Order: sequence, then structure tokens, then C-alpha cells
Amino acid sequence: MTNPVEFQGRYEDAGFLRGEGCYTADIAVEGMATVVFVRSPFAHAEITRIDVSAALACPGVLGVLTGADAAADGLGTISSLLRRRRSGGAEMFVPPHLPLSGPRAHFVGDAVALVVAETPEAAQDAAETVEIEWEELPQVADLAEALAPEAPRIWPELPDNECFCWQEGDADATEAALAEAAHLVKLKLRVPRASANPIEPRACLALYDPESGNYTIYAPVQSPWQTRKLLTNHALHIEEARLRVICKDVGGSFGMKGQTYPEYAACLWAARRLGRPVRWVAERNESLLSDDHGRDVILSGTLGLDGEGRMLALKVEGLMAVGAYVSVRGTLPVQNISGITGVYRIPQTHATIRGVHTNTSSISPYRGAGRPEAALFIERLVEVAAAQLGLDSVELRLRNMIRSDELPWTTPLGFTYDSGDYAGNLKQALQLSDTEGWAARKADSESRGLLRGRGIANVVARSMASMNESARIIIGSDERVRLECGAVSHGQGHATVFRALLAERLGIDPERIDYLTGDTGTVIAGVGTFGSRTAGLAGMAITGAAAKLVSEARRRAAA
Repeated sequence: MTNPVEFQGRYEDAGFLRGEGCYTADIAVEGMATVVFVRSPFAHAEITRIDVSAALACPGVLGVLTGADAAADGLGTISSLLRRRRSGGAEMFVPPHLPLSGPRAHFVGDAVALVVAETPEAAQDAAETVEIEWEELPQVADLAEALAPEAPRIWPELPDNECFCWQEGDADATEAALAEAAHLVKLKLRVPRASANPIEPRACLALYDPESGNYTIYAPVQSPWQTRKLLTNHALHIEEARLRVICKDVGGSFGMKGQTYPEYAACLWAARRLGRPVRWVAERNESLLSDDHGRDVILSGTLGLDGEGRMLALKVEGLMAVGAYVSVRGTLPVQNISGITGVYRIPQTHATIRGVHTNTSSISPYRGAGRPEAALFIERLVEVAAAQLGLDSVELRLRNMIRSDELPWTTPLGFTYDSGDYAGNLKQALQLSDTEGWAARKADSESRGLLRGRGIANVVARSMASMNESARIIIGSDERVRLECGAVSHGQGHATVFRALLAERLGIDPERIDYLTGDTGTVIAGVGTFGSRTAGLAGMAITGAAAKLVSEARRRAAA
């Protein structure tokens, strides 16, 4: 390894500050038309009649497509990648999620038709003339109400709206330990549904070449390679080599753009049907309705402690919304609930989480994907336990924290902690926040009619747990170095970090390095950016590729 490269500032910033970023909505091609989707105003409704003749007659309209057209053309459904089991062991039912829904809509915002026109204004005007007669059906949007025996059934194949039932831990041992506990502390909390709402909305530009039969789509996605696989294998039924996915700059994601959405398939299909490139850019209200949301979890639990306040067992039961449809990664957040024991030495734990269908937009991983919910639950439960036992919550935490000399530690739910100093971290945080002066600051606030509060949380989470990553280094005849990597930036600054990392390994100026990513046509393979994985996994891929390059260069030099 050479000496670290001197930091020369963020590589990306100058272009962004000059307004030179290239987002999907900035890309235009000759002959490009605009797509506007017609969406359901009802949470659950049957289409009894749809008439597109008025829309077709509007000025500038090139075509109108419906769910019936999608079914007639044999388009497929975007499927969930993570299949779990239902209560009793039955296979999870995955509802069909076609590029356009019909004859039934399952949530407010469900796309049932699309209009293609020469301009955005013409497409919007025409979309408003599509006549749809609806028969509104019983609906259930609340997570807790969806499992009630009398709740409306969202899918006929599911008699109880349960999508899956996930369990982990030893149920019998946990119940036995709770029965022996001197204190039982109970807690129920709800983490509400959230919208990612990034600065850049979802969008795509779809092109089709009739001579080659190949497609191209520009879209802000976190994994172009996965998007290509799902669109080709599941929706369009074509070979992967016939679709090129290109991701330019991405204006924020937070997990929401890690999904493959039916609108992408619909636009590619429309481009082929009409023989024109088409672009769709979601309106802000459209995004709020149809983007995958996050959270919407209810957790209930019982913590058992002995007479000295030492934790013995934890039992957790929870409900997690999946929405009307199961998104590509819709069942993933539940596995991170395994971190619900936090940094505490709890000998026995059992958790049961049921995924529930509701007449709402889908749920997907969002900013932590189950980790924040787990951390909130256990830390709040510790506070309630301290109050119930009459103990200081800091002391209760320190009494039950896993010690450094006990690591590695495997939790009852299967996570292994390899390193950490949890007690030391807490003590340092208390010192830095001047805990001893807290009472005086609180009293001062109250004397001025103000409120002052504080919270304590110890969060432990795994990272780099998602698959692998790839990198390729090419040295050109002009002595420039081309670095290809599967990590797609949506604000993380990959070009700065990875160019510096490779420059350090090769002993060259970072200005000689061109960083390429986000294009399945030029970057052979990749996974993407999510799950706190990129610096570690992509960084290791780059350093590994650099080591191979140096080894080969030395071999050739010695030959």
C-alpha cells in the first residue's frame, strides 16, 4: 500500500453546484413523448367500464393503454424476491402486480391506464378525460384492523389478509423464563407509515429499437442490474441482454428507489407499442400515493427481569404492513427485527411477526429496514422497565449490557456481535452530553416556561450483509485508468471515495481515474447501493481488483 492520497475535495460537488447534474428528467431524445398515468381514486374498487375514446381524440395524443391491453399483450408481474411462509407453513401468496392493474384496483394510486402524448400538458389533459365507472368495494387500510375476522378480504386467495408469519427464537424456553421472572414489563408501540419523499421523484425514459428488438431505460434506481433482471425475466419476458438500464445522477432514495416499479415496465411496453421514446416523471402528489412507503409496524412485547433487575427473557409479537401488493423487497425488513435484543444480555427471546395486506401502497425497506423499529422498541422497553422497578435507566442498561470480554456474542435470534464496547460507548456519550448538569438545565428551562427532555438509545446493527459487489479496472493506451463498479451513488460521494482508494493502491493521481457505474451496457456486473454495504463491499472489490492488476503488471514486467 502506498501513502494515503491527500484529500482534494469532493469530486462530485463542483458539477452539482454549477447545475450540471444529469437527472432522468434532464434527459431528452429526438421524438420523445410523455406518459401520464391514470390512477385509482379508491382504495378498493372494480372497474365496470372504461372508455378511452375521448382521450384518444384529444390533441397531441399518441395512444392510451389500459390494464386489459397489458393482459392481452402477455405482460408479466413484478415479483417479490423474498418469499416467506404463512402461519402453519403454507407458501406465501404473492399477488399479481401487472404494469397496469385491472379490472380491480387495490389502493389509492394504483395505475389502471396510461396516456402517451406529444407534450406533458397534452398527456395530462387527455388523462383527465379517461372515463372510468367504478364499483367501490369494502376496504381496510389500517394494519391492526386487517386481521379481524370481519375485515374485508383484499385478495380472494387469502382468507385472513396474512401475507407471512416469521418466527425466530425458542418459544418454550422464553415462556418458561418469563414464568420464573420476578418482574414482567409490557410495552406496545406503533411506528407509523412514512414516505421517503426524495428531492428527485421517480422517473424513467424508455426507448425501443425495432430493428434490433432491444430496449433502453434511464431511471434513478439503486440497482440497475437487478432492475434489468426483474423487468426482463418477470415483466417483459425477454432476454436480459435485450435491455440496457442506465442510471445517471440520483436525487436521493433512502431505500425507496431500490425497488423495481411497474411504471418502468409500462413505459418500456408503451415505447414498443407506439414506436416512440417515452418519458414519465412523477408529480409530487403522485409520488406520495404510489411510491413504496416505509415502516407501518406494531410491536408488542413482554420483558422478564429477576429481583435484581437482570433481564431474563423477551417475548415479542408484531404486525408489519406489506401493502396491497408485495414489493420486490417487501418482506426484507422483518429479518432485521432480529436485532430487537439490542446490546443487552437477554438469555431467552422469541419473536413472531406477521406480514399483513392492507389496501395501501406497498411497503419496502426505508432508512434502516427494520433496524430503527427494533432499536426503538427495546430502548423504550428499558425505560418503561426502569420506571416500573424504580431504577435509574442508565444503571439498568449498564447492568444488562453485553461486556466486551463476552464477545463474540450470539443473540437468541441468531445475530452474532463480533466487536464493541457498549458500556464504554454509553459512558462516553453521557460524559460528552454533560449528564451531571442535566437537572440544572431542565430546571432553568422550566423556570422560563419551557420543556426540556432527553433520550438514551444504544443501537447495534449489521452492515455489509447483502450479497457481493464487483469492480473492474482498465488501463487505456492514453494512461488513463477506468474504474467500473456496481455501486450506484444517490448522494454518498462514491466517485470521490473510490477514486481516492484506487489512486492510493496504484500510487497515481486521482485525476487520472475515470469512475463509471450505473450502466448495465458498460459495467459488466454489479449489485447496487443499500444496506450500509457499499464502502465495505465495493471498497474490498476495488482493492482486490487493484491487487490483481499490480500482480499482473509485476509479472509482465519481470517476463
